[in-house]
Amino acid sequence: MRPSPIATVGDVVSYGFDLRSVTFKFSLLAPKPTTEDVPTEIFLPEFHFPSGKTDVTVTGGRWRIDVLDVDGEGMQVMKWWHGAGEQSITVKGVVRKAGSLDVDEDAEAGYFETMTKTVQNCSVM
Repeated sequence: MRPSPIATVGDVVSYGFDLRSVTFKFSLLAPKPTTEDVPTEIFLPEFHFPSGKTDVTVTGGRWRIDVLDVDGEGMQVMKWWHGAGEQSITVKGVVRKAGSLDVDEDAEAGYFETMTKTVQNCSVM
């Protein structure tokens, strides 16, 4: 359920996912620009990053979110074509109420808050 790099053009500088704000940040150092057939690819779980409700900010280049068929299941993958040098991307998802697939933008407590209140001795990595 956490977003993560799948394949990168360049060396990963840092990446992380903040469940509370549903924000994924990723930066890399690319020795060369991506090519049309070899972009950087990032797994984006649809639960946190539903189609049409995801905000993306990049230092440069263009991106696209595709749904790939993996063993009969859909897997959401972001493809990012970027230039050489240090590049970064921030992907903001939506807060969902625990146990719900509906986007609840007015939810008082999102998934993170609900889980930390209801599960004793739970820590988020």
